Amino acid sequence: MKKREQLKIYSRKNNHIHRDKKKKLKGILKRIFSVLVLPVIISSMIPIVTNLIHTLHDDIKINSITVRDAPRIIGDYIVNEADQNNQFSNHIINDVHFSGEKAVTVDSIMIKNVKFSNFEFSDLVAHYGFNDKSQTFDAFIMQNGNKNVDETYHLKISNVNINSKDKEISKYSSNVRLNSGDIRKIFSINLNKDSIFKEMKKQLNQDDLISLDIQNSKGNSKGKKILQYDAKNNKFIFPPTGAASGGGNIDEILLFKINSSKKNYTKIVSETIDKDSRKLSFNLLFNKTAHVDYDIYLSYQMTSIKSKSEENHKSIDIRVPHYIIYGSPISQDNSVYYQFMIKKKLLTATYKQMKIFNPDLLYTVEDTEKLFRVRK
Repeated sequence: MKKREQLKIYSRKNNHIHRDKKKKLKGILKRIFSVLVLPVIISSMIPIVTNLIHTLHDDIKINSITVRDAPRIIGDYIVNEADQNNQFSNHIINDVHFSGEKAVTVDSIMIKNVKFSNFEFSDLVAHYGFNDKSQTFDAFIMQNGNKNVDETYHLKISNVNINSKDKEISKYSSNVRLNSGDIRKIFSINLNKDSIFKEMKKQLNQDDLISLDIQNSKGNSKGKKILQYDAKNNKFIFPPTGAASGGGNIDEILLFKINSSKKNYTKIVSETIDKDSRKLSFNLLFNKTAHVDYDIYLSYQMTSIKSKSEENHKSIDIRVPHYIIYGSPISQDNSVYYQFMIKKKLLTATYKQMKIFNPDLLYTVEDTEKLFRVRK
């Protein structure tokens, strides 16, 4: 009996020892696999996976990235404006042009390493108009940039000859100093009382046209007013105008709002680049006048799309205006600013004064945002 019990005890001990040895052997084999075999398998798979990814992403590459000013919306009309020496408004469009023929879907757009640095610019806009009742022509200059400037303006008066060159009759001059955001009157002429216009009327026939051309010191026109002579009533009147033309559809836009206090931005998107249109466009809206550097990255299947490094990086000057401009960025005939200055009988107004007088005329980035349908 005792021998049987001893044999059972011995057998149990022997089985336990055998199980321990098997566990130890398994542990050793696992360590050998993880240390020696697994790295070999992984290293052999990397070229295969890498090659597969590269093969997939050879379907699309970035050829170029161009920057242009976003069109401005004036009423129901869209005005396209070319950039001036790499200077842009604060609302721009980045057009990414791709190579490849296969339709692919871009899944993210990243704007990285945004850097703002100091930039000063002058944006002189003429605001002018004619009061047919008082026969008075008034002109103002607005400094819509962030720079203080001295400038000389000339008012060139000509008899408009449709069949040949206009005949210049006289020229007025005005020197003006403008601080950032200033609006100043440069010309005020009563066409009934002014001696030059009295003499001019003697040479004009019924319905003849005259032009009042505001020019800067370089001779560039900043605004031109055309008036028609009514000989029967001995006064100048507005000539007939044609119907407005143009117009366009306001598309939905993909917008990044770029703030000077933040460096990196990412949008998760699903933008299909088909074989016919190899372009993706998105908008940037900046909150500050500055020289801006930034990098653009796009991904497809969660992997960055290849491009030349110089194409990824953009370096541009951004202009944020003081005031909302509703029409031409160069000249404003009978603008709200002209009407405001005439109504208030002001010769000059500073930006601080305009904040008090009529804050609705001051520009904010929200004014631009409201004009477009922004994609959510």
